[in-house]
Amino acid sequence: MKQLDKILQTLIINGTLTEQPGLFYGKTGIAVFFFHYARLTGNRVFQDYAMNLIDELQKQLTGTTSVRYDIGLAGIGVGFDYFLQNGFLEAEDDDFFEAYDARICRATFYEPYSDLSLEGGLTGLGRYFICRLRSDSLNDSKLHKALTHITHEIVRKIKKKTVSEKDQPDVYRFLHDLASLPEYAEKYANLLTQVSFIFK
Repeated sequence: MKQLDKILQTLIINGTLTEQPGLFYGKTGIAVFFFHYARLTGNRVFQDYAMNLIDELQKQLTGTTSVRYDIGLAGIGVGFDYFLQNGFLEAEDDDFFEAYDARICRATFYEPYSDLSLEGGLTGLGRYFICRLRSDSLNDSKLHKALTHITHEIVRKIKKKTVSEKDQPDVYRFLHDLASLPEYAEKYANLLTQVSFIFK
């Protein structure tokens, strides 16, 4: 419990001071902790703190906010989906993710990516689309199109053997999650098995 108290104090300070809105290093990730801590302790003060963080981060988001998974919209979007699925938040309307979807789809097709990593590369964007398509059995053609684009690029690099050693775990996890979607299962389950040998 001592360790948890230490984490609590550190995150209270960091949540107040950080300007970073993202999942890995910012307000979204800190809000995850405080929602769970509020549920664990039954203390609504921590839930209110998490809600304040969410209000603050939403004010920070602009049309130029990065789409990266670690610091940007892809991770923030997955964080919000997590809040909704776990009953920490309720969606005010059905179009809650519309702006996220449009921005991340646009980035998928038209913005350069540095690698295939989860943090700043294509598998991070892919994880956002997988998360969205899993939620409530959503079937949105533009999300499928973006996910297919990412998948084709990853498969192309696998075939050319140009996936870096650093990115291999993220690529494997992406394909594993992709194969869990019913519409992709048959097509990518075999590739997942092949990749497990290639990446050894």
